[in-house]
Amino acid sequence: MAPVDREKIFWRKIGEETFVSNMETGQTYSLDETAAFIWDKMLTGQDPTKIISFLTEAYSIDEQTARQDLEALLVDFQKEGLIQ
Repeated sequence: MAPVDREKIFWRKIGEETFVSNMETGQTYSLDETAAFIWDKMLTGQDPTKIISFLTEAYSIDEQTARQDLEALLVDFQKEGLIQ
């Protein structure tokens, strides 16, 4: 999984919301519950297979749906410069 560049990316959880900012672009993103769940797992160094397992358990979804959702979110994170 692509690492987070901790020098240019800032994140904070405020109440139930997680915000991620790209300091280079000035863009700030509010993550929905699932995206925040994945973000937290990424920060603890969980590999994609383990995150998929966590998603299937936490959200009662099948493995294929979890994999597709994770892959789509990682593409979005990369496109926005939040991960390398």
